[in-house]
Amino acid sequence: MPFRFGRESTFESGEPSAPHDPDEIIQDLTYCAILKKEPGNTKIVPASENYDPERFINSTALHANSKNEEYLNHKLHDWDSFISYAALPGNKYLLNWPFRANDYPTTRELYDDFEKREWHLEKAKELTRDYVHYIQTKLGHPEWVIDESVYDTPDHFPPMPYVRESRRGIGNHYMREWDVVPDEYTLRPPLVSDSIAVGDYFLDHHHSHFFLEPEERLIEPLPENAPFQIPMDCLIPAGVNGLLLAEKSISVSHIVNGCTRLQPCVMLIGQAVGALAALAIKKERRPVDIAVEEVQDVLLNAGCQLFPYKDLWNTHPQFAKIQELALAGFYVVKDDYTFQGEEPVRREEIEAYLEAFEMDSDEYNEIVDLHEGKPRYELFDTLYNLYKAGY
Repeated sequence: MPFRFGRESTFESGEPSAPHDPDEIIQDLTYCAILKKEPGNTKIVPASENYDPERFINSTALHANSKNEEYLNHKLHDWDSFISYAALPGNKYLLNWPFRANDYPTTRELYDDFEKREWHLEKAKELTRDYVHYIQTKLGHPEWVIDESVYDTPDHFPPMPYVRESRRGIGNHYMREWDVVPDEYTLRPPLVSDSIAVGDYFLDHHHSHFFLEPEERLIEPLPENAPFQIPMDCLIPAGVNGLLLAEKSISVSHIVNGCTRLQPCVMLIGQAVGALAALAIKKERRPVDIAVEEVQDVLLNAGCQLFPYKDLWNTHPQFAKIQELALAGFYVVKDDYTFQGEEPVRREEIEAYLEAFEMDSDEYNEIVDLHEGKPRYELFDTLYNLYKAGY
């Protein structure tokens, strides 16, 4: 199946933020570890033969040779902000530090050569162990140890690494930066009526080469994005039947992968792929022939968000109605991406929504007068009834 790998050129993707020439640079992977706090611990994780504490210099302010964050290309965190970055319950910690720590530089070899893949993954584990050794010795915190109770594996690492980027399928839709970045006159990216998942993470790429010396450093300026939607056609590979794309393999650009790769987003994608596959099997049709509305009905009934509001939970009785209205173009635009259902609505807002419906002036005025100053929830209940009645 055809796929994209690495960074597309601006001429291929059309993205203004893409590089001039294509390359095979992809995001680092990380072999994360769960640490736990054991005061009084004296058992130090052994360092590898390749251990060099200078490799980790400037990962925190505890061992740094510069306070110039512009030169470092990242914020210089103290111990408290470091150890609270990925704090877990029970005095535990997820070791997944993005600055000069255990991000492992990745090459195409890891994807194409199974034997080399295993070698690279062992090296990624070695890097994480060395960083734990560094925390315990150079940073002076031996109380933080690898928690051997979390994973039932011989080395107590997770069964798989955190892979941020992979081969990306060529789908019926190709998500690029303008699908997640608002234009200069709006607060949200363009509406996706065939949405099957949402995300709200920023365009975040992990590259160890961000922290090389300035003349050798990878520079990858990325635009500011906003909460976004993912269309169903990103899951369907073009010209390939019987296969669906999920996780990091959906049809997106290298740039967009920086926000669609996050766990909440990929879990929603996985649920959508499952729903689409189940419907295709049940109806004995190809996935491409399943109407997106059928998939959306399944997902909304399961409480999945298809339009991103930051304050509308799926426990609210009007959740599915408000989500469906948003997909039809009736949504609230606020700079904090909220719905604010209890907020009293003004006359202008009501009139703006009613422009989409054909009705006589008496009915129009009655709806406006009835809802002016009332909670937005009440207005949207009426809008939903009008929409379903086919006005």
